[in-house]
Amino acid sequence: MKKLNVQQLLLEKGERIGLCVAGGLAFLLLVLTLFLPGKGLFSGTASGHSEELTKETVAVKSKHSEAKPTESDKPGSLKDATAEFQVRFVDPDLFRAFAMFFRPPTKDTKRQKPTILVPDEVQVAVIRGQFPALQFQTDESGKIIGVLVVVDEKSESSDANSSGSSRLQGNQITQSGAGSSNNMNNQFSRYNLQYRRFTPPKPRIKIEMRPINEIGGKKPAVGALPARIAVIVASFPYKQQIEEFKRALHKTSAGEVLTEHGRGDKGKPFKSFEFNGVEVERMTLKDDGSEGAWEPLDVEKDFKQFVIRTNKSLEKENDDPQFKQILEASKKLVMRVPAQLPEDLKKPEAKSADRKAPDLVANLKNIQASLAKLKESKTQEVTPPPTIASDEFSAYDVDGGAGTGKTNPATAFNPTDSGSGFGSFQVNSDWAKKNDDTPLEHCLVRFVDVTLEAGKIYKYRFKVKMMNPNYSPVPSERKDTYQHFAKDKVLTSQGWAYTGLVSVPPDQYVYALNLPEFGLKLNTEMRKQEPWRWNFYYPPGQDRNHAAVQIHRWVDSYSPEPTKASDQNVKAVGEWLVAARILVQRGEFVRDPEYKVPVPIKPTDLLEHELDSITKATRSQDKTLMPVDFGDETLLVDFEGGQEGYTKTEGSDETAKSVPVTDQCAVELLMMRPDGKMIARNSLTDSDTENSPLAKERVKRAEAFTARIEKLRGRGPKTENDPLKGNPK
Repeated sequence: MKKLNVQQLLLEKGERIGLCVAGGLAFLLLVLTLFLPGKGLFSGTASGHSEELTKETVAVKSKHSEAKPTESDKPGSLKDATAEFQVRFVDPDLFRAFAMFFRPPTKDTKRQKPTILVPDEVQVAVIRGQFPALQFQTDESGKIIGVLVVVDEKSESSDANSSGSSRLQGNQITQSGAGSSNNMNNQFSRYNLQYRRFTPPKPRIKIEMRPINEIGGKKPAVGALPARIAVIVASFPYKQQIEEFKRALHKTSAGEVLTEHGRGDKGKPFKSFEFNGVEVERMTLKDDGSEGAWEPLDVEKDFKQFVIRTNKSLEKENDDPQFKQILEASKKLVMRVPAQLPEDLKKPEAKSADRKAPDLVANLKNIQASLAKLKESKTQEVTPPPTIASDEFSAYDVDGGAGTGKTNPATAFNPTDSGSGFGSFQVNSDWAKKNDDTPLEHCLVRFVDVTLEAGKIYKYRFKVKMMNPNYSPVPSERKDTYQHFAKDKVLTSQGWAYTGLVSVPPDQYVYALNLPEFGLKLNTEMRKQEPWRWNFYYPPGQDRNHAAVQIHRWVDSYSPEPTKASDQNVKAVGEWLVAARILVQRGEFVRDPEYKVPVPIKPTDLLEHELDSITKATRSQDKTLMPVDFGDETLLVDFEGGQEGYTKTEGSDETAKSVPVTDQCAVELLMMRPDGKMIARNSLTDSDTENSPLAKERVKRAEAFTARIEKLRGRGPKTENDPLKGNPK
């Protein structure tokens, strides 16, 4: 028998086989659908089905009409039903229905952790000035062993002062305190005590270095300390914070919050509602303007060192009684603003406008609104009774308190009062009862950064710190709160408060000048700006290869002998000096390393400022003109403008003639700074005081410098006397 090749068969006759199979299946389905009994053609008619349904319906209705209950279907006796009934008591809490199907929170009677709020408005000012500086003598370890003091203010002899220089050498005398940070030591240790080596024109006071334990009752000798500081002020939602403490501590009034105390380390009491300073971080922007990293800043440590150096010289606070109440409520949040060194220590109250700190508090709308509300309020006391007085030196309590600094015996308390062990206790319940609320909406925050650098741009962020009202050295012993709420000693704000960009101005400005190039006009102009210099000879002329610039420089310190500069030869200045006119050629540095200019200084053996002098001056030499380095390695690339001359032809034919014409154009300078950046200056912009703020600032600073020098030379404007009072106006 031949083997069947299925694959070959399907290839040859697959279509026919498929059609036959499909046709057979279709025929089978047709037969099953149409010809089975009860299906298809044999399913009956519609009328037949209707008659069958009618018969079944009539049969069911007849059964319903004939049906009747039997004896077994009747209910039992009612007496049997009540005999089996028993009363059961059910706990209703098992079946309590809660609103919206959510169980309401159970009230926690334990003390909670209060949220510390964030200051809500900020103001910043940068102050660059000259501050008073004590003169210390230190040993090799940096410990203060002596202080320079005034022995006799009426002495007119400089012998004692000059003889003392042989005993005080090296780094023994500095203007920094013990424990200073490295950056601040480097900033201030150069300004050492300077003893005059020639007979001074003014009476000198007698000063001596005394051991630290022998200075009682002696007035310290004061020098000058140049510094740049930033003052940051903000308002803090005081009343809202009290409300938050009321909620967290389950108190019923502001008085209860403000008079509650707790037991801390070694049983020492502390206020439950007590500020504890600020936590500060600072960012220094990079040279390209991008943001740097946030770095912690210990403003308290730096400020305390600065205050020690400056002999606690601080600006006076506003004496408004309402403002004093705000300061009292702001204890441990407010640093005092350092006061600049007055021009004359014999009249310290006579400060010039540029030596006074700006009033930033006046710009805080919340503080001003709080002051207005306090004046309208009938409540006299808005702050709690003070705690026990402390002798601890604090950056926020330099002179015994941010406000009055006095402890009221009637409202103070004894630390041995009730409340032994860890926990909280009330002090002066009478005060608490009569102060159900506080009218003070906002209190003040103010801190000072004394570590600024010229030309830098900073940003600050800070948090308010408060004592934890639930704190305990042994958290497990505190039963009125949870252990994890009692661990932290200090709480901080829930978020940061930010300042805007804080720009520290550079120490030097270069301006383009367009003055007469030579002759009487140039001399007249220069005598207005430097009357001490151009009385007997003319300023050097300017040719077409030179450009004239004016340089203003803030001088922290300088050496009167640049070739012998050392720490012992450096003198503190802390003022703006002006080089009125410097000539520079293309390709040269915009600089004069020994420009002659008067330099105001504050000697420690004098109560006022004077002009520094050359020790050995010749007859033809002005001994008050000192060599000061102005400018830097900025390169003058090119310039154009100034006085231009050309020839024009007038007339025609035989009457034609050439006429020289001189024209004055604005001078434009193109310079390259040491960092490679290009800068341009225009003499028109630098002299247009009506439209250019930069020009106004230049002229104002230059005029102030000229007036300052003339006053120290004894040639300033004379004061007019009031004929009625006999006092200067």
